[in-house]
Amino acid sequence: METSQLRHIISSGIEGLPVESLKEIADFVVFVRLRSSNPLVFEKQDNLAIELNRELSLLNTSELMHLEEEFSGYESIHPHETFTSDSYQ
Repeated sequence: METSQLRHIISSGIEGLPVESLKEIADFVVFVRLRSSNPLVFEKQDNLAIELNRELSLLNTSELMHLEEEFSGYESIHPHETFTSDSYQ
């Protein structure tokens, strides 16, 4: 598609939208302009996000292992008790 076609799609697409939708679109336009003018900044942020997700996955694995150890043998230590009406007499 050519630039003029894209501009037309965008301008006609926002006609009649509520103010809140226009605010979201304006925020997105600002984001796209920033990303276009500073691609290295966004590349660094992408790398930080990847590293953060890796760290979180390690933390989740570590916490899961801790919980499994914590509750190992729980059923034998704390057996499930069943109460009947006879238990209260």
